[in-house]
Amino acid sequence: MERGGKTGFLQKETMYMISSGYIYPIFVVFRPLLEYFKETETVNWLFDPLEVWDEVGASLVQNTFETSNNPQLTGKDKQLWLSNYRIVETQSLRKLLKRR
Repeated sequence: MERGGKTGFLQKETMYMISSGYIYPIFVVFRPLLEYFKETETVNWLFDPLEVWDEVGASLVQNTFETSNNPQLTGKDKQLWLSNYRIVETQSLRKLLKRR
């Protein structure tokens, strides 16, 4: 990791730069939280992604960084993406059950 820089998406100043090979397997798996409305052709969050991040973020980061110390290999690991996706999907299902 290098010191300093800007984030890739929001261009916010940060103290550290983290390779996209570690970021994407975490960022992309929040798709189960999206809901598509065909009538209006809009997409909305089922749940606040920041709230879900607070609930499962540590698991996602731990899972990602335990996969490999090589960000290129980590970012291409299909099983990691699937595993992280399931963590978010499971949390989403738990939250849906609580709504009932």
